[in-house]
Amino acid sequence: MEICWDTLERLQYDKNKKRLFQKYETKYGTRKNWYEFKEKCLGCGNDFLGVVGRNSSFCGNKCKANSEFHNMKGYKHSDETKKKMSESRKGNNNSNYKGRTIQYKNALYGGYEFWNPKLSWIEDTRKSDKGIIEVKCTFCKEWFKPSDLQLDKRYYRIDDNNGRFYCSDKCKSNCPEFQQLKYPKGHKPYIEKRHDQHDWRNLVLERDNYTCQKCGKSDVDLVAHHIDPVINNPIESADIDNGITLCKDCDKQVHKIPGCGYNELKCKG
Repeated sequence: MEICWDTLERLQYDKNKKRLFQKYETKYGTRKNWYEFKEKCLGCGNDFLGVVGRNSSFCGNKCKANSEFHNMKGYKHSDETKKKMSESRKGNNNSNYKGRTIQYKNALYGGYEFWNPKLSWIEDTRKSDKGIIEVKCTFCKEWFKPSDLQLDKRYYRIDDNNGRFYCSDKCKSNCPEFQQLKYPKGHKPYIEKRHDQHDWRNLVLERDNYTCQKCGKSDVDLVAHHIDPVINNPIESADIDNGITLCKDCDKQVHKIPGCGYNELKCKG
């Protein structure tokens, strides 16, 4: 029997089904390819291992390319066809071209008309000038065009409320809600990314016109700071009158004041 050793090294054995299988990752999770014994490769004539359900007549690409049964063997493209193939891979059509403009596939799916009925009941959506769906970032509330992967991930993970839309990795890392439903406290080491609640933060920043109340800057990262610490007065922690907008630099300076340090205000236990 003909065996490709590169393939065999990746295979695992299932004792219950008594079959070999190979794991591979997709955007929807881990999948398996099951292998079975197949008779007589059309190229070399040897028996081989093939994927279950796949109509494979060759043990490998080498036999497929050299076999007289291959439908492309001996075929040559005309000069005109070669020229068309070359032109189709130039400039923006070449995946390796650094100046390539991103084309959103959701326009091919139907764009706004395709995705709006699926997501509008749980996310804020709107239609762009090009007919592409736009959504609001979960953290900063700015409108942006999500990628196909983000749209698929959000749609298929609505039930567990994961796959929320974020316009950048920065918003994702700053959002206190990110992965907290998937990994609740006590089940995974919890790192407190922010000391303020999400909705309360937005209300405080909106009240202060998105401006640091200490230095007056507005074009920087802002923090909603608790005037009376949460650990001292948890009941009023969601009161916007107990909050003030500060930039990150001013917030760090405030937390250097004795009695207001990060470690001193951290909840114990």
